[in-house]
Amino acid sequence: MISAILSYFLNKLVVNMYGDKAVIYGVPLIEESSKTAMGYIFGSIIGVHFVFGVVEAFKDFVASPKEINFKASVLSIATHLVFGIVAFYVLRRVNIYAAIFMTAVIHGCWNWIMLR
Repeated sequence: MISAILSYFLNKLVVNMYGDKAVIYGVPLIEESSKTAMGYIFGSIIGVHFVFGVVEAFKDFVASPKEINFKASVLSIATHLVFGIVAFYVLRRVNIYAAIFMTAVIHGCWNWIMLR
């Protein structure tokens, strides 16, 4: 939850400064740094990513048009869970920096696809 709140405010700042490019480059780095670091500190990287996805799903359900709000919510949970699984395995095999970098790149690619 701490990660979601921190990311929300930092994301707003970065998106206001850089627009759509921030959604591809800045937001993923902010979110993946926050989730992976909090998960590392609290001993549950996948859990923190999952909770973050649930918080984002709620936001997406409320903010998205009625035709897509359920789909957007499910995708939020699923993608953040996948990011968490990737972060967990990269951290175990390399280090936390590689985990953050790898998940931020994957997350940025996902956001790029969603914005097309």
